[in-house]
Amino acid sequence: MDQQDQQNQLLIDQQDQQDPWKPKYLSIPTHKQTFSLHDNEAIPHDELKASQKDAWSKWRDAQKKLSLRGHSVLAFCRTTITPNCHHRAMMLTTLSLSFQQVPKTEELRVVSAALKLMFNLKDLTVTGLFDPEKEDEDAWTLDLRKSNFTLRRFATDAQIHSMDLLDFLDAQNGIEEMKVFKSNMIPGFLLPEEILPHLQVLECPEFVMPCFARTCGTLRPLKYVKLTLSAETMGEWGPAMHAVSKFGDTLEEFTANFSVEKGFEGFFDIPEIIDRFGKLGSWKKLNSLEFCGGHFDDASVIAFIQSILNNFNTVESLMWVPGSVDKNTPEWIARSLYKGSASLQHFRYMDPDAAAVNGARRCLKYCKCGEDDISKEEEWLIQSDAGA
Repeated sequence: MDQQDQQNQLLIDQQDQQDPWKPKYLSIPTHKQTFSLHDNEAIPHDELKASQKDAWSKWRDAQKKLSLRGHSVLAFCRTTITPNCHHRAMMLTTLSLSFQQVPKTEELRVVSAALKLMFNLKDLTVTGLFDPEKEDEDAWTLDLRKSNFTLRRFATDAQIHSMDLLDFLDAQNGIEEMKVFKSNMIPGFLLPEEILPHLQVLECPEFVMPCFARTCGTLRPLKYVKLTLSAETMGEWGPAMHAVSKFGDTLEEFTANFSVEKGFEGFFDIPEIIDRFGKLGSWKKLNSLEFCGGHFDDASVIAFIQSILNNFNTVESLMWVPGSVDKNTPEWIARSLYKGSASLQHFRYMDPDAAAVNGARRCLKYCKCGEDDISKEEEWLIQSDAGA
């Protein structure tokens, strides 16, 4: 056994003894020669060392990402702050914590202490800290103001106006991507200008969007916005769309997911809403659009096409995922769009009646080939990626 092999084996043995989260089935053989159980032929040492490195590399990559839920969150955090177990926390780059019950103060201290050991963390998701029955209380009570990591992506369902959360976001000024799940918001709250100055990607419900668009000062350089618009809060749709339009000079991609229950689609004139939205901004850099949900009859399909052609003359890629449609005529829609748009190159259509297969749904992609020609191909997209 050479010196490098001895060091590898010593490191593995130490982690086997110290880290209860390490899978016990992993081992990296270090002997000079091993034999196949099938043909009894020796495996060359160079090939064996390559397989060792590959196994070690895959294991290390797996240790960089972790998703925990319920009781597992506290169990992992308590183990992490135990002496000689800090190395696991230091390896993590992506972490998701989902609390099923609002944690107690002592439990939050444990989680905070564990998170402070994660020097390499870049992507953090924390949900379940908010109690919907206690709307007056701050939902973010993790003490991370002196954290040792620098996040690039952050996701939460906590109230954005929580002072502890604002302090945390103020310290994490490198965040470029943020996702806000459904949570309560103080009406009229505006996120301070100095918080999230480099934010480029934002996914949020309609009532959260206005807090990111200040009426004065420097706007955040948003390039992609994904907006969820629920029927229950239709009164917030207008302010949310108006807030998105403020980023018309930088926005490159926009997704609107109209979350309307079946049976109520007819109460919402989606093409009219899209048309009003289109007239709000200049959309100088917008090249990708996606609209999901809503009911479309023959007249509203034509109105949808017209709203795209009238307002989004820089868009190169359009995806449409209707909630329901009277007539399934995607090729006619594609030809109508290409005939009226000089910029559009790709049109994707997902049949609302198409069944999912292994979590993916069939999508038809129409590409502009010439003056009057289009090509068609099939794609399979994960439902969450398609806004469904």
